[in-house]
Amino acid sequence: MVSKLSLRNIEKRYGNVIALHPVSLEVEEGEFLTLLGPSGSGKTTILQILAGLIDADGGEMLIGGKPAQHLPAWERDIGLVFQNYALFPHMTIEENLAFPLKMRRRPAAEIARRVQDVLEVVRLPDIALRFPSELSGGQQQRIALARCAIYKPAIILMDEPLGALDKQLRDHMQIEVRRLHRELGATILYVTHDQDEAMAMSDRICLMNGGRIQQLGAPEDMYFSPNSLFSAQFFGISNVLPGTVAAIDGDAAIIDCGQIGRFRTDIRKEFPLATGRTVDLIVRPESGRLFIEAEVAKQSAENMMQVEVEEIVLSGSVRRHHLRAADGSAFVTTHLTSGDKGWLKPGEPAFVAWAARHCFAIPR
Repeated sequence: MVSKLSLRNIEKRYGNVIALHPVSLEVEEGEFLTLLGPSGSGKTTILQILAGLIDADGGEMLIGGKPAQHLPAWERDIGLVFQNYALFPHMTIEENLAFPLKMRRRPAAEIARRVQDVLEVVRLPDIALRFPSELSGGQQQRIALARCAIYKPAIILMDEPLGALDKQLRDHMQIEVRRLHRELGATILYVTHDQDEAMAMSDRICLMNGGRIQQLGAPEDMYFSPNSLFSAQFFGISNVLPGTVAAIDGDAAIIDCGQIGRFRTDIRKEFPLATGRTVDLIVRPESGRLFIEAEVAKQSAENMMQVEVEEIVLSGSVRRHHLRAADGSAFVTTHLTSGDKGWLKPGEPAFVAWAARHCFAIPR
């Protein structure tokens, strides 16, 4: 099967600065792939190279199996959706949507039909005669996507299109963009620095750091099976306990974390362990269970650690406990919010427990 987009050792330099090390990436037909990473990671550089806004210094780019790196931007069959919408303020919505078709000299009857069809897809069938200033931010963003999709480009590039929206509207638009992606059947490359946004929308995520691809996989793989400490810490909150492999017990390892104790973890095939190896033990906040000393005897957890409660933060549906271990290590647990006000208070002692299968050790 020919990939819709193939990048083969694409690289970019600015003088002595390497903005993008040789990167190779395959994007399948109809896939929603997100380029994710901190500022300076190289994700926007890839998008600009794809769009023809800058030239790569090496490598090869194929669209639909055909070389495209030397084509001018307007011949690459690529659509762009920007954060600032880029709608023409002096044109009606109908005129904005018709513009790319008129530039391609499509018949008037076809333009009228496709404008109405795409307005139905974005669920805004009655706003054709309005101007952009008469629409909400979410409506403008849907029209920007519709204008891009109306001429059916081979690939749609989206550069942080929801970054200017408030959180509630952004959450709603994430669902809308996913719905539009399914209905249009488009191949989308989406750029963001927001981990939650990438997790919510993507078929696959390409995590970048320092101009390189750090990890590539489905959202579940990125969160539950990170391939490095950087990946583990970039997705959500990770509790990191430095330690040493004290023993190997079948498919599990015993990690000695010094003053705070020894902990058991299942060995993952991607992280082979050996006795004496220095590691970081990773425990996700939702994996930890909190309880008081009187309940210790009732617990059957494989791992247990004494802590002191430092702070409790209520954030809607989740209550987050910030804890401190005996050696000063920080530890966070999250729990679904119940109707009560919580049974722990800052300054109180407590215990946190987790299962061996819910943690993993990454070799240093």
